[in-house]
Amino acid sequence: MSISEIAATKSFSTDSRLVSAPGTQLHASQIRNLNDLIFSLAQQATPFQLPPPIISLSQFPASLQQEIQSTFGSFGRVCDVVNHLLLHLSQPHAIAYYSQQSQIGKKLPNALYVHISAIDHLDPALRLYESWSRRILENIEGVTIVKFHTYKPVVSYLFYPDFDCDPHPALTASLLVNLQTRHLKTHDYCNSDNPPILHRKETFVTPDYPHYEKFARLTQAEEKLGLLESKLSFSADHPSIYTSEKRIYRTIGTREGWQQYLARKGVEIRDHRIVSIEGDQENPLEFVPIPKIERHKAALVRRSLSRPVKLVLEAGLFSENTTFFDYGCGYGGDIERIGEKGHESSGWDPYYSPDTPLKEADIVNLGYIINVIECQRERRQSLVNAWELTGQVLIVAAQILIDD
Repeated sequence: MSISEIAATKSFSTDSRLVSAPGTQLHASQIRNLNDLIFSLAQQATPFQLPPPIISLSQFPASLQQEIQSTFGSFGRVCDVVNHLLLHLSQPHAIAYYSQQSQIGKKLPNALYVHISAIDHLDPALRLYESWSRRILENIEGVTIVKFHTYKPVVSYLFYPDFDCDPHPALTASLLVNLQTRHLKTHDYCNSDNPPILHRKETFVTPDYPHYEKFARLTQAEEKLGLLESKLSFSADHPSIYTSEKRIYRTIGTREGWQQYLARKGVEIRDHRIVSIEGDQENPLEFVPIPKIERHKAALVRRSLSRPVKLVLEAGLFSENTTFFDYGCGYGGDIERIGEKGHESSGWDPYYSPDTPLKEADIVNLGYIINVIECQRERRQSLVNAWELTGQVLIVAAQILIDD
């Protein structure tokens, strides 16, 4: 339960109180809010005893005094809540509950991942649980991500030294702390050729993190390109993940696999921006994600020749035996009009005429097609395909927007 839920539903007793551990005391100056107070009391408390000694609530900021009074009514009731929290944490699925309820961190079915800077913003229960493991570990210098295992008493500390600067940082080391056995387990990935990497970095941090917006923009761009599937936010072992999706998850979850996956998509990521690779890998073009276009809806029912084909006809480029092919013919208006003028005329369209064979012709029309193709690589391929069918003249027309 959250603190507010406990406060609203708990039947408080008088024999269930707390006392601070020997040699400890609360430092009012370090208590900023109710979350801090609950956490500090729970850290120092011994269950079923008297409340921790405090000289006066007046030591706390006025806003916190008011919050204590409005939420609990008295400091003694706060201690009752802390005691209940400690009892709840001893239950088998308590951490799973608090992890799934958390508004901070990346949630998977079997874990919650939180950036080290966000720990103090977690629910007091998770903060307390992590503090217990930290006592065993003692030194957490260099830790980037804290992983709460939801179905076993383990907390992992993960090291991603390039978290801020690398769009998809690699794991260099991990420390696993078993809270029951107090055993430590380490893994070193420094010499790994293919270490695990992170995606969706903004999910690990709070919205006020210095690079949050930059992280979020990259994730949105990757989603628009289909580089990240929605189900990939779950564990690869989750039953809802199909075999093919598991393969994708395992592929993009490692540095080498992710780089190969990006190469197949024709893009790479530099400084948290996606760039499209066109031939020369040293001179990529910046990629701007474009929404999916329903291309077939751009086709028009024409009562006369399209302007590009009409201009070619007026220029005298059609002779008596000239053949014509319309690449992306839509409803076929140009095919019909050119056929009526005595020319052999045919066309192909991926939506309206997909079964018509591609055919070489003297004049090939690629009219208003490339402007409805989102992918730069696919636009290029359409031009190449049309050119390979062309005997004499290739007509290329596109609608463009020009700023005033």
